[in-house]
Amino acid sequence: MDEAVTTFRDLLRPAGNESATEGQAHARRLLPARVATSSLRWLRPGVGANGTGSRWVIGVASWSARDLELLDEIASNPPNAPVYVFDAADMDDFESVIPGLGQVFHTPVVGRWVGGQLVDRASGHAARELIRSRLLAPVPAHAPPLIPDRIDLLL
Repeated sequence: MDEAVTTFRDLLRPAGNESATEGQAHARRLLPARVATSSLRWLRPGVGANGTGSRWVIGVASWSARDLELLDEIASNPPNAPVYVFDAADMDDFESVIPGLGQVFHTPVVGRWVGGQLVDRASGHAARELIRSRLLAPVPAHAPPLIPDRIDLLL
């Protein structure tokens, strides 16, 4: 990977005299390597995200500065659960990765699994809001402990 690439956003920095199209192709080629150098994990095409445990799956457009900046935010605030990333351009069927997502008009796309169950899914602006509210939102140090809804859970 290019030494000058230190952030995801840097993937779109023009190199020499390359055209915008060449720059986007360059970013697409480098995205998996950049993910590998971060706290994030690359999700290869054809590999599903199902399983046990908790995880986030985020599909981005490698040509989108906003999507790459979002990855920079996530990488600079590593979450407790693994975050898997894929290039939306490599995906023919988002439903195979994030069931129930529906039609996608804008990236990013996101799915959140807790205890092996898909609990959240969204695309476009709603996905950005989900990521910012659940993945990037810091838990205040003075936050009260979570209290179960049922008292018998305490016994």
